[in-house]
Amino acid sequence: MLDSLQKERFEDSKKGTGPWNVIRTSEAISRNRYSNIYPWAENRIRLDVPDGKCDYINASPIILDHGQQGRKRYIATQGPKKGQYNHFWRMVWQETGSVAVISMLTRTLEQGQKKCYQYFPLKVEDSPWIINGNEEYGDGFHAILTLLEKTKNVASGCTLRKMSMVIDGQEKIIWHLLFKGWPDFGVPTAEQKTALLEMIKLAASKNTDGPENPLIVHCSAGVGRSGTYITLDYLLKEIESGSIKADEAEDPVYETVNTLREQRMYMVQSEPQYHFIYDVLKEKFVDVRRGASPLAEGKSLEAMVNEATGNANGDAS
Repeated sequence: MLDSLQKERFEDSKKGTGPWNVIRTSEAISRNRYSNIYPWAENRIRLDVPDGKCDYINASPIILDHGQQGRKRYIATQGPKKGQYNHFWRMVWQETGSVAVISMLTRTLEQGQKKCYQYFPLKVEDSPWIINGNEEYGDGFHAILTLLEKTKNVASGCTLRKMSMVIDGQEKIIWHLLFKGWPDFGVPTAEQKTALLEMIKLAASKNTDGPENPLIVHCSAGVGRSGTYITLDYLLKEIESGSIKADEAEDPVYETVNTLREQRMYMVQSEPQYHFIYDVLKEKFVDVRRGASPLAEGKSLEAMVNEATGNANGDAS
């Protein structure tokens, strides 16, 4: 069961050895938004900073390559914290190509709780932001971030921002997609589900550097909604390409989520999120008219969710 495997990995992380170790220095802990969500120490983004400086950011490189569409790269990360968004933009600059695409799946404030710092300009008329103006690491890294365009994409319901990030005369275009229709600890409504699927397509279309250029995905903790989004992005393309066969016996959701959790803890956290993934993929199989499928016929949706999750702990973010 996925949750049993996750619990074993988390218990192993407390021992401080092996592949499921986590960084527990005081400086690293201060950079975590939540006390129970870490990147695995052996699979984390390391900031390119001077020797002896803290290179920690709560972000994990994700690679999915078990399908037929080839290797697809992502970065799953927590929502930036106040006073630390410089680390986020440093990561964006160093980890992406000429274009960066960011899918943000959380509001900055939900039900009175802070979920993410406002790390990007809100209005086109705002003055450009100076990133790392205080020279935190003393290495001369600072960027000018300018909001060029802001539009409301009707189909996806998301706010689309086009930004320019410039360092020493070199420019990187940033596409930022903000989706507000996905509540923490929950799943999108039927209407918002359709919008989310359009957002997934829109984000992919903006990543003109191709699948080797990582799509940056974050919610608040960077595991629940983010893991669900990445799973859908990958498996929907697998279905479209015909890589997941109609009569396939293996469960592609189980395989994908387990692969994600090997790279970042708690990816796809709650049972409702599992239900949501299976439901979306079931509808996709019907849409492409591929006939009988373990997701569309045979085992019930409930049975497949139960097999994958076991006793889900219900935590989500």
